[in-house]
Amino acid sequence: MLQAFPSSQSSISADAVPAYMMSIEDFDLNAVQSACKAFIKGDVKGRNNGFAPSAPELAAECQRQQDRLRWQDHLDSHEFVAVNSDDWQKVAMKRGGTPPVKTRDGILGWFIPKLELNEARKLELPPPVSDEKRQRIGKDLKRLAAGDFDGDRDIA
Repeated sequence: MLQAFPSSQSSISADAVPAYMMSIEDFDLNAVQSACKAFIKGDVKGRNNGFAPSAPELAAECQRQQDRLRWQDHLDSHEFVAVNSDDWQKVAMKRGGTPPVKTRDGILGWFIPKLELNEARKLELPPPVSDEKRQRIGKDLKRLAAGDFDGDRDIA
């Protein structure tokens, strides 16, 4: 990468290489390659593209690239599922509880791993409860709460 900046070649010595290596040692190779490419193409904003980046500048760009690449990996392996959708209900059924919730683009949901989602999609949801049955259940619950256990409208 340093050879791409001829104006810096006289000021960068062999002694600088360990500093650059130390600044990037904690990053994935893809992140380092992406950062170097961004500097060479002049895509890193807020700097003079006529000069090579310093070791801290390279480290900062490596961090940005690593974050971007990891987010892309996350998006590639997960799907955002909206709360109350059929997929959401199936995931909750498979897990035995609902996933956490966050808002994305104004929609409540969660990123579910695609493998888990594919397994959950094989499940059948129970049929919906009809309004008539829901009303009957509500009446039964009120009756039971009042202490009328046998339905004869007297309190036991």
